[in-house]
Amino acid sequence: MDWDALFEVLRNIFMILFIIFFVIDVFSKKSYKVLYHIALTVGVTFSTFIWNWSIGFKVGFIALFLIVAVKTISDVRKSEIDTNTAA
Repeated sequence: MDWDALFEVLRNIFMILFIIFFVIDVFSKKSYKVLYHIALTVGVTFSTFIWNWSIGFKVGFIALFLIVAVKTISDVRKSEIDTNTAA
């Protein structure tokens, strides 16, 4: 098995996890935003290893998704803390 095939399998696994957590988040009262953002970020990271882009584009693309994921995770954690202290 070569590296491209391994990265493609890993990408598909994490994209499926993203879809599962997203659907659960839509129908659940509990928030799964953190989990589906992590799954999406890891899936996109493995996707960039497959693409024939220059290293600068790959690093920039991964950094963009990491920034969005970290921002969302920190916002979700902050809102959970705010709701727990208000109750």
